[in-house]
Amino acid sequence: MKKIFSAQNSIEAHFSRGKLLSEGIDCCVQGEYLEGVAGGIPVGAETACTVWVQNDEDEPKALNIIKNLS
Repeated sequence: MKKIFSAQNSIEAHFSRGKLLSEGIDCCVQGEYLEGVAGGIPVGAETACTVWVQNDEDEPKALNIIKNLS
């Protein structure tokens, strides 16, 4: 499993996940529940909502899809 994207929020993370799933890439969102405690912990790369691909070999295609979303 590889992290491919750190989102601004859970909405952006789930939108990206949905696009990847529609392209046949198995993936998941992690860290979305940390948004609720954002005032109590520093917000940064470690606490961001992230999108992870399940199969490492999907990483290049997933990164390309994510890059073209913006």
